[in-house]
Amino acid sequence: MLWSPAPDHSNNWDRLASAAIAKGSDALLSFNEPDIASQANMSPQDAAAGHIKYMNPYASKARISAPAISSSQNANQGIDWLKQFFNACNGQCHFDFCAAHWYGPGGVEGANLFLSHLKDVNKACDGKPVWVTEFAAESGSIDDFMTTIVSKLESAEFSFVEKYSYFWASVGSLFSSRTELASFGKIYAGL
Repeated sequence: MLWSPAPDHSNNWDRLASAAIAKGSDALLSFNEPDIASQANMSPQDAAAGHIKYMNPYASKARISAPAISSSQNANQGIDWLKQFFNACNGQCHFDFCAAHWYGPGGVEGANLFLSHLKDVNKACDGKPVWVTEFAAESGSIDDFMTTIVSKLESAEFSFVEKYSYFWASVGSLFSSRTELASFGKIYAGL
């Protein structure tokens, strides 16, 4: 992932991206939550220019994501930001899939919000595949959340979701100890 086009992230991008591809990487992730002030914090126009400059050159060498957006529903964030990014690209940004993040409530209700968000991302991306590179339930029943989303994400209805990754693997998250999965970690792992 090229976190942002800021020099401390982009100065070695070509060397690192080329080395990763040479070692077998087949995908490159664009900017991290540019729609959020505490993350990459970029306007859609700046992100489009950066994507064209840094990501497009790898179009024939690896699959490329659109910037990874948050699940915020505020104006100029989340899917609203992504749509503005595509408009700013004016058809010039190469991307093979969209990357999305989601954080919110657990339980079945939270799972349904998560799944609805993914459908909205897929629609905004003109039906291209979606990779959920970060997601987590932050309250409520995480077991119920995980049971609901795993069964759905593994179904034909959500075949557009190519990859999904819970954030993150640590004690207190997917693990209950250094060697034991938490109950929702076992659901996630299919155990």
